[in-house]
Amino acid sequence: MTTPSEKPKDFGRYLQAQRIRQGISLDAISRLTRITKDILKQIESEDMARLPAPVFVKGFLKAYCEAVDVDKDEALARYEANLQDSREADQVQGGRQKQTPLFQKIILALVLLGAVIALTLYLAGSFSPQEGREGGTSSGTTTDARPQAETPRQEEAGPAPEAGR
Repeated sequence: MTTPSEKPKDFGRYLQAQRIRQGISLDAISRLTRITKDILKQIESEDMARLPAPVFVKGFLKAYCEAVDVDKDEALARYEANLQDSREADQVQGGRQKQTPLFQKIILALVLLGAVIALTLYLAGSFSPQEGREGGTSSGTTTDARPQAETPRQEEAGPAPEAGR
């Protein structure tokens, strides 16, 4: 056994070595513990990113240890040491990731500012009178200063043709 300051962190390899030494297959462990084979593989490969929450992993480790008749305290101590290292690495990496959201906020602000400017220019162009075009207004209707000739009334034009004959 190692000293407390030098806790080994290879909990998965430790359990795998014990299982292989006793000649027990992963399928047998899965049947005995009712833990899926995928989770057992993640435990043995120490895939911390894919493992479930620590409370579940601790339960899985205890069941695994009972199935292979191994000291559960040793496996749990190794897991805890590995978990602590993983948390510390996440904190260090988290410090680097804190810079990214600020950059994303700046980019988002610039995009929104550009959209507001584009919308303002569009709306300013839509509502302002557009001089120099035919008709002189932006509504599309022409207002001519000349009086228009009256259209002949139906009475003056003669009888209307009957439809359908």
